[in-house]
Amino acid sequence: MKTTILVVDDEAEIREWVKLVLGDDKYLFTEAQDLASLRRCLGGSAPGVVILDLKLPDGHSLTMLPELKQKWPASKVILLTGYGTVEAAEQAYKVDPQLFLQSKPLDAGMLRALVDLALSGELAPKTMPR
Repeated sequence: MKTTILVVDDEAEIREWVKLVLGDDKYLFTEAQDLASLRRCLGGSAPGVVILDLKLPDGHSLTMLPELKQKWPASKVILLTGYGTVEAAEQAYKVDPQLFLQSKPLDAGMLRALVDLALSGELAPKTMPR
């Protein structure tokens, strides 16, 4: 059975790139482009991994992180940011200490490695450099 990955980013090009890099032969993908569409996804089955952009058109994704983790506690989160701050990282880790943080622009190899690490559960999450 394939693992589901939810890709939440306001840029369609990023969502498509993530699917291309990770390969649809290995995963099932669902997508959301903003907080409103992410909230609708919360009514469904938990994905194995949520790739979540920090800043979305209708708000900051950290506002949804507590609700997401309450609804899907086993889902691993990879937080993407092009505007990363220490404060945002600290806030995110308070909600989900198992969170992975990845800076934009994204690197294909790093994204694949983060997803593999998130799903393996073997290594502790950490902030990954660009």
